Amino acid sequence: MFDRIEELELERDHLENKLDEASKVENTAEISEDEVRSILEKTKELVRTKNIPEVQRFIHSISTK
Repeated sequence: MFDRIEELELERDHLENKLDEASKVENTAEISEDEVRSILEKTKELVRTKNIPEVQRFIHSISTK
């Protein structure tokens, strides 16, 4: 019985560590205002040049972030 309790406590500790790591990763996925401005500036230039394949690649790269 005590072995099972100890096993469950170890598993809980492991899962809490994984949860902490996951929450840290989630927080790093934020995008700054400067990055948004840069993205918008690139979009303007691509639309001006009418380079459709490049626009499509750009949109795809942004949507996967």
